[in-house]
Amino acid sequence: MLKRLGWAAAVLLVSALAWWYYPSDFGTQRPPKLPPAVPIVEGEIVKSHEEIFATGKGYIIETRVPAKFEDVSTDYQKQFARLGYQITVTNSGSAGEEMVTYVAQQHDHTVMVEIVWKDKLTYVTTAVHMHKWILL
Repeated sequence: MLKRLGWAAAVLLVSALAWWYYPSDFGTQRPPKLPPAVPIVEGEIVKSHEEIFATGKGYIIETRVPAKFEDVSTDYQKQFARLGYQITVTNSGSAGEEMVTYVAQQHDHTVMVEIVWKDKLTYVTTAVHMHKWILL
């Protein structure tokens, strides 16, 4: 009887930990625990959720933006500089598409932003690596 009770308790504990640790989905809202200093472009948040990266938990925010590609790119560059991020910029693209990627680092997190212009629309994907396994 005690052996079964021990197994039941272990299964319950593992289930509770898995449920607590499983990444949350925030729908079309900004993640509530996202640091306020992380710049997120003004636009329609299409998808927002926690993610498990190799360095720990973090967030992914996908946004559709009415502004021009160049304006969004310039705005991110200015915001990262103003907020004291160390940034690396990579420009690329192909036929009918423009793309720029920013990797911006601060002491406790890394923000990766991919801005894509395609079919006359600007899309921004922001990945925030929090570098910790438990987000409080």
